Amino acid sequence: MKLDSLRGKYALITGSSKGIGFSIACALGQQGCKVAIIGRKKKFLDQCSNKLNQMSISHLTFNENLIDSKSSSRIMKIIAEVWGRLDILVNNVGGLPKKGNFFELSDQDWKDCHELNVLIPVRFTREAFPLLKKSNQPRVINISSFVASQPGSYNPHYSACKTAILNLTKHCSNLFAQYGILVNSILPGNIETEFWNEYIEEKAIELQISVSEARDIENKRVTEPTPLKRLGLPEEIANMVVFLASDKASFITGTNLPIDGGRTRCI
Repeated sequence: MKLDSLRGKYALITGSSKGIGFSIACALGQQGCKVAIIGRKKKFLDQCSNKLNQMSISHLTFNENLIDSKSSSRIMKIIAEVWGRLDILVNNVGGLPKKGNFFELSDQDWKDCHELNVLIPVRFTREAFPLLKKSNQPRVINISSFVASQPGSYNPHYSACKTAILNLTKHCSNLFAQYGILVNSILPGNIETEFWNEYIEEKAIELQISVSEARDIENKRVTEPTPLKRLGLPEEIANMVVFLASDKASFITGTNLPIDGGRTRCI
């Protein structure tokens, strides 16, 4: 479905050289948006740029490590100079600098996780604000996780940081409403991405079994409590971003939307 309200819009997606972020860039680009993608590894960024070219999607690329606190201001300065506007900010960057249970994680592990998952979205939202408030259809869309509202028994630093994103979404939706900037977050469930495949490979090494065996075990573990009994696809998250970015979502702000196959059981 084509959404004419997105044609000619400008979108910046953080953490977009693979996985969910790249799917979001493609989906917005196919709707007629110009997109800016960011990645740490030039190899992956170049591959993504080639794919976007093949799809005739106009784009900018930024080879930046967003842990650098100055990277957001550098990127936004270039966007202001080259595009002169921004309509959509998707705060997708995030991840696990280190995995562990509550007792295995050090203070530094918690700080590193907070830097990656909370401070980077804070910086980009702050830096993007002057351009967003000039847009006639401004959006901030934060990518959180279903563990923000339903944490498990592992990686508490990650789930706590993703919960912070929900609070940040609500705060900014209230603060930015006077400028017409809509702020929402999406809580993906277990999604079949490169990150998931890397996890499966790590699990195979840890358990000393084949990758296919590890995949069967882990896929069963995460799909068993999921009513739809499958992993999600990156495109399914991207589709919700497209909707929230469009004029079809003009009365939705401050909302946290789980896209997880029904796994979140709380009301």
